[in-house]
Amino acid sequence: MKQHLTEGELRAALDGELDRDQLQHLESCAECLTRQIQIQAEYLRAAKRLAFLAPDNEPVPSVKTAWGKSPHHLLKQKETSMFKKFFAFPVVRVGAVAILALAMLMAFPTTRALASELLNLFRVQQVAVLPIDMSGMESLTGNEARQQNERTHVRLN
Repeated sequence: MKQHLTEGELRAALDGELDRDQLQHLESCAECLTRQIQIQAEYLRAAKRLAFLAPDNEPVPSVKTAWGKSPHHLLKQKETSMFKKFFAFPVVRVGAVAILALAMLMAFPTTRALASELLNLFRVQQVAVLPIDMSGMESLTGNEARQQNERTHVRLN
């Protein structure tokens, strides 16, 4: 006794894609034929409910047409590396060139000596301690405070 067809094979029969041996079994087996009719009824019910999604007079496009309209060409584009994205900014490019030029200049001993001489101009060579007499500051702050009090007193009167 031959095995019955699976649901996938019955759906293939509805699409007309079943091979000859299985098609002969379907025609001779009442149980498989009944299951195929049930599957077809479910298919028609679902198709009726989803009919509003289909365009009215427009035929279903072929696979080649659908593939031509799909955005598969985006997948063929090469991805830009992070290194190239980083150097896309002009500030980064100019900074990298400046750092490279500075590193090249510092590779020569003459340039290093000149840079050392330039930095020596800004170094503190000698520290001098200056004495500060604070006694004069106290008299200044006292006189200024009295004058300020006199001004505010006159304004209030």
